[in-house]
Amino acid sequence: MQFETHLSRYILALHLLIPLALLAASCGGSSDSTTFQDSATRSEGKASSAEAAESQTNENLQSSDQNRVRTITAGDIHTCALQQTATVSCWGNNLFGQLGNGTTDSSSVPVEVLGITDATAITAGASIVIGGHTCALRQTGAIKCWGYNWDGQLGNSQSGRDANSSVPVEVLGITDATAITAGGGHTCALRQTGTITCWGNNYNGQLGNGQSGDDADSSVPVKVLGITDATAITAGGGHTC
Repeated sequence: MQFETHLSRYILALHLLIPLALLAASCGGSSDSTTFQDSATRSEGKASSAEAAESQTNENLQSSDQNRVRTITAGDIHTCALQQTATVSCWGNNLFGQLGNGTTDSSSVPVEVLGITDATAITAGASIVIGGHTCALRQTGAIKCWGYNWDGQLGNSQSGRDANSSVPVEVLGITDATAITAGGGHTCALRQTGTITCWGNNYNGQLGNGQSGDDADSSVPVKVLGITDATAITAGGGHTC
């Protein structure tokens, strides 16, 4: 009788312990699985964070490159910068529209020149007494100028002196320029052929076409005489070399 009682208790204990053991095993397996999943999630999160940081760094570098200046030019009272994006920004006096942003309002911070997205070089006129203007050489070899135009230094008119322009206008007849320079009231371009073309004020003969005086100005490009192998050009207030 006593043996049967102990046996009954033993069987009852087994009935209680086996489900508990199975439950513990189940909980243990679930915990391991959860831990693995949590670890994988954390790893994915770290990878995503690293990718986001790398992407942000690339964006910052790209933005830095876009803001980088390739070259600068200064007139008497305005300054312009050619940026890595081939756009141009100017600041300073804007009485004649030489900042090129469509207004005549001066600016103490850079403003973007309108319609220039392919510039390779820039030059600014040097004298407020004669006038302030700016020009940009484009990738196509064409030239655009803006600002003061009393002497035809923007090169955009066949009818003599023309109005100032606060936005870039195309210089007539030039599609193969490789360099540009601006004097006080005139502008010149070096051509692929090694020749030079100038336009604007010519009182002192700075256009190099054999003429000078009050009526010698040209609002369209004219060829400099006797030069066919030039490699560089530069302009002063009233002369060119």
